[in-house]
Amino acid sequence: LHYLLADADGTILQNQTLDETALQQFGGLSFSLEKGDYKLYLLGEGAEASFSHTIPEVTRPGSTADVWYQTIRFQPVKREVFHAVKDIRVDGKGGDIELDTALDRKNGTVEIACNLPDNSCEVLSMVLLVPDGYLANAMKADGSLTFVDDTNGTGYFWTYAVRPGTDGVYRVQMLPSLPYTGTIKPRIILTYRQNGNVKNAEIALDGFGVEANKVTKVSADLTRIQV
Repeated sequence: LHYLLADADGTILQNQTLDETALQQFGGLSFSLEKGDYKLYLLGEGAEASFSHTIPEVTRPGSTADVWYQTIRFQPVKREVFHAVKDIRVDGKGGDIELDTALDRKNGTVEIACNLPDNSCEVLSMVLLVPDGYLANAMKADGSLTFVDDTNGTGYFWTYAVRPGTDGVYRVQMLPSLPYTGTIKPRIILTYRQNGNVKNAEIALDGFGVEANKVTKVSADLTRIQV
């Protein structure tokens, strides 16, 4: 859990990350504040041991430096992401204010089902390619999503090797899709074995979209491909 406490001018007063160990004993946040208006920004992330997240990234909410994910282009979202923002008004009378808030799930889930021609066909690998700008790759402190082109001339595609879960379902977490004006479509590249022969198939994803806190189901249909 990452949190930022900022005053009415957007100046960050506190910025802290609570890791998995700290959250096991977490009982809430407590602040002593003077009279005025404040905002508390919260970002929750599901555990991903291999993910390194640079904090702080937001230096001033509401400014051009207001991007929580600055390294996401090279370390795509592969875990749950939650967000909340809470307004706090302190009247200066010295009383306590108790606030409860729920975090909204920002990412969506994509599930990919493989429709195989026959029992001799075995999927060896699956790669999902999404054009830059098609999906959000950055989130501001207020939870709004955007695409930041920080590829430095590399890529043009967000590439992710999708592996099946313990239930056999190919599943990946993504930030939602954005209005897209490009012509390149997202696609899946499958490497598979059929009757002992290793082959590749490319499947365009027409109408592909990701929504927050929803499941997008995609079919990788090898029966429609000449093999």
